[in-house]
Amino acid sequence: EGLLEGLYQKYHNSFLMSDMHHIIMSSSSSLSLYQRKELPKDLLLLLQQNRMIIEEMIDFAGETRKVTALPLLLEMQCKGALIMISEQTPYYMVDQTLLEFVKNIIEQELEACV
Repeated sequence: EGLLEGLYQKYHNSFLMSDMHHIIMSSSSSLSLYQRKELPKDLLLLLQQNRMIIEEMIDFAGETRKVTALPLLLEMQCKGALIMISEQTPYYMVDQTLLEFVKNIIEQELEACV
């Protein structure tokens, strides 16, 4: 949760973490909007392809949003995603290395839980 909050403080976008069904964690800015919400089917279909999604327009919690998602992989299978909803900072202004770093930390935690 601290990682998502740190990303929010830096970029003022909503940052979420999901499994393959629901949002399981979010930065405080978006807690009431997204926590425990089901993943949109469009997003789920894209994540099942194990590829990064960059600012796709997706209906998310009743509104069309610019969604960036990095799949969280465990043994080469997508188990969820690190999701950014662009609000103030567009993707091209976000440090991709930082997003990859956070994604890697989450994947390491997933691996440790298995």
